[in-house]
Amino acid sequence: MSLVIGLIGCGRWGKRHLSTLKKFKTTEEVGRIVVCDVDTTRLMDIDVDAVFSSTETMLAEEELDAALIVTPPASHVELMRLVLNHQLPVLVEKPLGNSMNEVRSALASLPEGATVMVGFLLRHHEGVRRIHAMVKEGDLGDIHSFSYTRTTPRHRPEGAEPLTTLAVHGLDLMAWMLETPLMTMNVQQSEVETDKANLCFKTNQHQSGVVSVAWSSEKERRQIIVEGTLGRAELDFGTGGLNVRKGSTTHHLKVVSAPLEDEQRAFLEWVRNGEPRVYPSHEVLLDHETWLHGFAEANRSPSDGSLCEN
Repeated sequence: MSLVIGLIGCGRWGKRHLSTLKKFKTTEEVGRIVVCDVDTTRLMDIDVDAVFSSTETMLAEEELDAALIVTPPASHVELMRLVLNHQLPVLVEKPLGNSMNEVRSALASLPEGATVMVGFLLRHHEGVRRIHAMVKEGDLGDIHSFSYTRTTPRHRPEGAEPLTTLAVHGLDLMAWMLETPLMTMNVQQSEVETDKANLCFKTNQHQSGVVSVAWSSEKERRQIIVEGTLGRAELDFGTGGLNVRKGSTTHHLKVVSAPLEDEQRAFLEWVRNGEPRVYPSHEVLLDHETWLHGFAEANRSPSDGSLCEN
């Protein structure tokens, strides 16, 4: 079944989504790709089946099977509502919105039978999925620590900020691996600046978590470490190198993964199957948004409105 997919937003990350959709078009899993962006300069010279500068027009004129929303966060909720009003499945990039009340209202008012995937990309990374399976199956024993590091020499993109752009993936994976909502964790230490964030957590089960992210760093680092009473798993989610230590034995593996492709593949499968689903769940999405906005408010300087160091 060849699908007709609408891509809303064709900036830097939108172009990555478009490139991935084109791979599915070569295998005839996607039959037609249409792109919408309010900035018409982004629509020049792109090889797609149709372009629009209005989401409403695209939804009215095209018989879409699903839509992807890859726009700035402030527009996510409103665009998601437009797509869902046309009874279409939607993949929307994270974060779901800029306001906790906005996100809470959007999730509470989802139509019955809605299909919504929020783009927590690393949940689809094959190495991450392997570690999560080890955790679920007890291969690493009782988990006592999680660490996530994402640093890059790239400069911070305009409008991006370390918590909701970089750290949010680590926060999501920490809660997922430790099976503990963010809102129940205690922040032991925190440092949030314009280009970086370092956060240390402790759960009520005495597990520890560290999330450390930065732009304009000396080196590129993409690392996840999960340690338990029976073993340790360390993943470089950039190169795919996965080291699993159990006792005195360490296995060195190479994981081949294209997480954006795997994310889209999972979404397209839902579309083909007509599978109504919200992923991550309502509860997880609300937990993320409540924690992020609560932390931001608690650490906002009254003098200049910026996040300050604790």
